[in-house]
Formats: sequence, C-alpha cells, structure tokens
Amino acid sequence: MKLTKKIISIIIPIAIAGVVFYIPTVTAAKPLKIGLFEPFTGMPLSAAFSKDGYELAMLDWGKDTAGGRKIELLYYDTELKPEIAKKKARDAILKDGVEILIGEEASSIEITLGIVAKESGAFCAIGNAVADSFTIDNYYKIYPNAVVAGGFSTNPVRGMALYIKDTAPQGATVTVLSPNYVWGWDCWDRFKKDINKLRPDIKILPKEAEAWPRLGERNFEPFISSVLARKPTYLFSAHWGDDAIAVVRQAKAMGAFEKTKWIMSTMACDEFRVLGAKDAMKGVIFGGFGGYWWEDPNPVMQDFGKRWFKRFGYYPGYSSATAYAGLHIILQLIEATNGSTKPEDILKVMFDRKWDSFAGKVPIRKIDHQLMLPYQVGETMVIDQPPYHSLKNMRIYSGEEVSLTADELNTLRAGVKK
Repeated sequence: MKLTKKIISIIIPIAIAGVVFYIPTVTAAKPLKIGLFEPFTGMPLSAAFSKDGYELAMLDWGKDTAGGRKIELLYYDTELKPEIAKKKARDAILKDGVEILIGEEASSIEITLGIVAKESGAFCAIGNAVADSFTIDNYYKIYPNAVVAGGFSTNPVRGMALYIKDTAPQGATVTVLSPNYVWGWDCWDRFKKDINKLRPDIKILPKEAEAWPRLGERNFEPFISSVLARKPTYLFSAHWGDDAIAVVRQAKAMGAFEKTKWIMSTMACDEFRVLGAKDAMKGVIFGGFGGYWWEDPNPVMQDFGKRWFKRFGYYPGYSSATAYAGLHIILQLIEATNGSTKPEDILKVMFDRKWDSFAGKVPIRKIDHQLMLPYQVGETMVIDQPPYHSLKNMRIYSGEEVSLTADELNTLRAGVKK
C-alpha cells in the first residue's frame, strides 16, 4: 500500500502584478480505514466490552486523524468462526480498503487475522491475549506484520503459576476445566510446565481427571461435577467472556467454590459487570492486564479506571482494556510513521521508544512484538460496591516476568517446521 498523501503534478499559473506563480495542487490524504473484528454473534458480551475499549481509545486520542489521515473504524462480526473471519478480513482489505486489522476474542480468530494480514501485505494488532502458538507455531505465517497489545497465553498463566509457587500448600493437586480449543490447550500446557518447574511437589492429576467443554458450551454442570469428584486442591480454568460467566454462575449454584480453590486464569473483570453482587466470587485466584483495583498504586492505571467508570458505569478489565490498548497503540504507530501503514515503515518506529498505555509508558518487545504491560494477580474478596470484587494479597508482575524469555521462544520456534 502506498502512502496516500501526494502532490499532483498539475501546475496552476497565477499572475499577480506581472509575476507568474506556479502553485501545485495537493490532494487530501485518503482515510485511514481500520477493521475491528469482534464476535458480536457468538460472544456478544465480550464484543460489547471491546467496543467500549475502542470508544475510549478514540476519546483519549483526542482527534479524528492519525498521521494526517482521517480515521474510519469499520466493525466486522467474526461470528466466532475462523473461516468467516478469514473471508471478512480478506474482503475488508480487498473491497473496503482496510489497511489495519485489529482482532479481539478467540485465539483461532486472532491467528487467522494475523495470517491474512501477512498474506495481504497489511498490518494487524491483536488486542486480547492470544495463544502462544500465534508467536511460535504460526510465527513465520504472521510475523513481522503484527503487534500484540494483550500478551500471550503464557502471561496470565505464568502470573498464576508465580502466585501459586509462593502460596500453595505442600503436595497440592491440580486439574483443569477449560475450553476445548487452542487457547485452552496452550494455557494448560504452559501452566503444567511452569508449575513443574516452580513447584515440582504439586501433583498434576491424570488426563481422566480433566474436563474440556467446547467453546460456547452453556451447560457446565456435568463438567464441573466430574472434576470436583477428583477432589483437587486447585482447579485451573481458562474460560473467558460469556463462557466464564456461565461457569461462575453454575459453579456458585453448586457450591463448587467452597470445594476447591479455583484458578480463573483468563477471566476478565469485565465479566464482573454482568455477575454483579449476586454472583460475586470469593477466594478465587484471579488476575489480568488493566483491571482497575484499588490496591494497585499505579496512578496512570487508577486514572484510566476512573475515566472508564465515568464514561461507561463499570470498571475495565481484560477484554475492554486490551481492546483499548490495541487501537491506541496502532494510532500512535501510524502517527509516528506520518500516516504510512506499510509494515516496513511501522517496524522502523515500533521498537525505538516507549508508548503510552493505560499502565503508563511501556516498550514493545522486539522478539514477539508484545506491548509489555504489567500483570496483576491475587485472590478475590467480595465488596459492597462495583465491581463487587477486590483483590487481596495482590502481586504485580512486570511484563518480562510473565512472558516467555527470549531463550524459551527461540527454542520453541526452532522446534516448528517452517
């Protein structure tokens, strides 16, 4: 795609007092079209949270241009289906003139958008956390045409593992209840590896103790019953969005939170808005990027949470905050390239500075193009005001602490056939 601001070689002669001036005419830069891909059908609540994030990102940006080009946001419903996301992404680029793809919700969708972006010579931003396979198994299919604003599946999982390392009783046991697709698989695989390394005394129960409902399942009671029958010390869950809300409501009705310690590794505090006071969870190990917690002293994040609440009447969390981050970093990048969306131009500026975020100024890491946001982990307490949850014993980990190291990434990528 070519930079659209150009001088047209038409010379207009103007005679003033016998002197002829030649003034080139200049065309206005064409609009900057950004495609926002959300599961409005399939995970409507999560899509709505993300849309709020995009809205506040534009308000905080404070103008309707980036790099001198008028911003146009185009929404596309992925229907939570990779094949539909692929077709709509290709059509967005080829028919609608979209130059940047931004995706949230479901790693299979985010990986699809990354592949389409590279195939089309476009650039993409991934807002919500994406499976590690995005930057490992699919590295050569996607990179360097991407920036990741919400981290990878390792980030929340490693945060949980670090917390449990310091808090779990000796000889504890753990099993899994997670969605049966790439996000759930990658999260559980990483958690097992990290726990084995950090706390080898913790026993991971055998496969027959695991439960893997499909993405979009709504009857979780039989799955919850099957894992509780094994009496694990900890139950690891990588559910999110509408699925997480259904899991929590049904688990609470079954008294499941009193029978084992739940690790809700990737649920967002956005869901607290829906759960409300009635279904608030006590004693669940929980965390995320961008959750508004009174215990976090970061003044930038505190201000972000207050602005969000004033605008929308609820506090931001994983999905909403990382959607904000995805669009906000893209606008900054395009401003820095003076309007160019060429991947090679974006890459020239991406790693040479720190960028504004809801957590303050943070860099983008070169090895995986990740915006290095901090991660919060603690145990939920029920409070009497929105979001009806707070975190006790909260730990705040840096982006580097919860990410795969460069050595880990290089080793994992080396094991993937190109």
